[in-house]
Amino acid sequence: VGHRVVHAGEYYSDSVVIDDEVLSHVTELTKLVPIHHPGEIAGIKAMQKAMPGVVNVAVFDTAFHQTMPKDIYMYPVPMSWYKELGVRKYGFHGTSHKYITETMQEKLNKKDVNLIICHIGSGASISCIKDGKCLDTSMGLTPLDGLMMGTRSGSIDPSIVEYVCKETKKTVEEVTNELNKKSGLLGISGISSDMRDLKYNKNPRAVLARKIFLNRIVRYIGAYIAEMGGVDGIVLTAGVGEGDVGMRQAIMDAFKYMGVNPDYEANKTNGQKFITKPDSSIQVMVIPTNEELMIARDVMRLTKCAVLA
Repeated sequence: VGHRVVHAGEYYSDSVVIDDEVLSHVTELTKLVPIHHPGEIAGIKAMQKAMPGVVNVAVFDTAFHQTMPKDIYMYPVPMSWYKELGVRKYGFHGTSHKYITETMQEKLNKKDVNLIICHIGSGASISCIKDGKCLDTSMGLTPLDGLMMGTRSGSIDPSIVEYVCKETKKTVEEVTNELNKKSGLLGISGISSDMRDLKYNKNPRAVLARKIFLNRIVRYIGAYIAEMGGVDGIVLTAGVGEGDVGMRQAIMDAFKYMGVNPDYEANKTNGQKFITKPDSSIQVMVIPTNEELMIARDVMRLTKCAVLA
């Protein structure tokens, strides 16, 4: 049985067979992802009880990003925070980013691909892939960092937390909960956390939410292109990337100055395809992600089964 587990800390850089030690580490890391791990732990224990003797495998969101160099994953905070508390960038959605990377290696017939991968859905993250490996990614110590998301704020000035706590008499936990569950598209629009509900909504707050969402995506793509010194392609995936024609067009239009030549006709429909013209200096492609397939492959690899085609 394969389980998506969000956080591996620095314990694991690959999927692992779950034993008591692994489950203990996952439980320990619940303090960093309290929204995710309790349900994942419950799922693991339920399968162990229902199917005794069957191997359970943890497939970690953070694993793919463990190739980030230290100068990128470290924060400019007291070194003791890292050494004693594990404060660093870990990155998430790694299973999706890995699937897209491998798919693009096949599409471009090139192992050392340089990509910007935009996993943009209710949860959203962007990674830059240098020579086929993760160089940087938008999420950090937790999945709250980086892009604006459905209900998550993404990156903000850290002093906001203390300010809001003092002004409203709320606890740090209460404010963090609002940043996780009441911010993002929902917080700005006041309507919905689902981009499908905001796509054609003319309410000024809905329009503003989409504009902020786009701005953060463009900001990260631009930064990562500069960080890598060039890119073979930009891939859009997950709910918004796979299904929002208008957002895809807006992202491409933002990079026309860099030679992106959108194929607006191709972009009108969804599905796996290039949505730029052949002469585009940077190719943009839509690829539906398949995290379930990656989990299944790792289960089979670690249980010594035949490789899943």
